[in-house]
Amino acid sequence: MEQGASNTVNTPVVDMSTPQASSPVEANPPVKDNAVFTNKPKKNKGMILGMVLLGFLAVGGIGFGVWAMMDGNAQKEQLNSQISVLKEQNDKLAVQQLSPSENNSEVVDTNKISNSFARNLIDPYLGEFTYINDIFDHDFNENTKFFIAYKSLSDTDVSELGVSGDVSAYIPYYVINRRYKYLFGNDKDLPKEQFEDGYINFVYANQEVGVADRFNMKRSGGGGTGSTLFSVIKDAYYENGKIVVEVYHDRVVICGINDSSYCLDVDDDKPRYAGYYTVSNPQIEQLILNNEDRVPVYKMIFSEGDSHYVLDSIEKE
Repeated sequence: MEQGASNTVNTPVVDMSTPQASSPVEANPPVKDNAVFTNKPKKNKGMILGMVLLGFLAVGGIGFGVWAMMDGNAQKEQLNSQISVLKEQNDKLAVQQLSPSENNSEVVDTNKISNSFARNLIDPYLGEFTYINDIFDHDFNENTKFFIAYKSLSDTDVSELGVSGDVSAYIPYYVINRRYKYLFGNDKDLPKEQFEDGYINFVYANQEVGVADRFNMKRSGGGGTGSTLFSVIKDAYYENGKIVVEVYHDRVVICGINDSSYCLDVDDDKPRYAGYYTVSNPQIEQLILNNEDRVPVYKMIFSEGDSHYVLDSIEKE
């Protein structure tokens, strides 16, 4: 060993006055597996997408339902509005508009009324009075109106008594008065007096014991043969707030009864009394065609009532 050399070992001196340096710490140390999440499956992307799409569909369905409801209400309101306009214009009148020709040169007649509508309108006023005559063969007065009201009653409105030659039936006043007002308007009541037509008399009865106001009916016989009656529509239209129905009407003999050319040609197998026609047929059309200037035409004029049209007057052209 060299002289002057130290025999001590150079051991590193640790300064205890300062903390001992530790190993470097990573900024983001790895996280150890947690037992709770160790076996959790990964989320299915397809499921999530499906749920999102279902959500969109649900929202869309609700929206469509609301739209459909609102649109349905709008359509209903629009339809009701259109119906109201039609009611105001024609009082529930079905106006037939003629189709224009292909070259659009034909004028559309908006006042034209369909034959079926006119037919339903005049039907309650038609019917044979006694023998081969109807409303057009009488003056349009209270007596005629009474008989029209009577003819349009149902069988249950007339109480049959089964007595011949005297009072055979009766009609309660309120029953026929209600029908009278329906046919001719509510502005007045049926007069309480005696009415008659042909072989039927209607006698107003009141102040009888246990009997309310009514018309007693007295019938007698009647009949005939050899002729026929027709009342068929010629035309119908809306004019100045009223409905006009033109009717061909006449009583004619059956061809073969005499030498007249103004006759109704009927089939050989039909009886000599061909009946009462309110609907046209080929035989009547031929009769009118052959005697256009001879067949009478009557106008039935209807005005607005409370809820429907009522017969105002009858005019012969």
